[in-house]
Amino acid sequence: MESRSIDVRVCVLIVAFAVSSASASFYVTTDKPVYQYGEDIEITVTVGWGGSYLFPSSLISSYTIDDQYRWADDKVGLAVMTWVDFPATWDFTHSLNVPLGNHSIVGEVMLSWTISEFSEQAFFEVVAPPMVGDIAPAGSPNGIVDGADLGALLARWKTDDPTADIAPVGAPDGIVDGADLGALLARWGNSIYSSPSPAIPEPATLSLLALAGIGMLRKRRK
Repeated sequence: MESRSIDVRVCVLIVAFAVSSASASFYVTTDKPVYQYGEDIEITVTVGWGGSYLFPSSLISSYTIDDQYRWADDKVGLAVMTWVDFPATWDFTHSLNVPLGNHSIVGEVMLSWTISEFSEQAFFEVVAPPMVGDIAPAGSPNGIVDGADLGALLARWKTDDPTADIAPVGAPDGIVDGADLGALLARWGNSIYSSPSPAIPEPATLSLLALAGIGMLRKRRK
């Protein structure tokens, strides 16, 4: 099968015995353009040609993500021949986590065991859900409260930057100060991911680092 180096690929494998590529009309969509990490991705693949064709029922459609996970790989069953009427659509729910960032989806129609047709790309983005203390990188937080967030907060020290003014939680006071630093340190190591976070320094160590950073900022401003 043809292999493509893309972030996310949805492959509709349609093993047809009497379908020509000229008659194929198909596309792939998601139910929305932006998802939070861990959210289900609803995928619809549409094949638009008309007619009725004979397919093996065990492999009418499937999909592949990042060339690593293919829905049909762990599905083994008896290939009973069945008639399929077109136009037709297939709906999938992808429940496995997709990494943060932008991803592309490409529909595939397999006209024979060796010939495939591909749709135009569709796109979606996965972002980190809001989490107190996760403020860096600016505009696209990485889902972990860590040194990058501490640096971002210190860079905004004594400003009214709303991205770093995180305390009191739910009712920011309009200035980036010790209350915000405390709120961030209290959540140090929090992560949207299920895997363990990097080793978390002792609170005293974090406080010393923060105080050192504040001292450097003061020196620069003098």
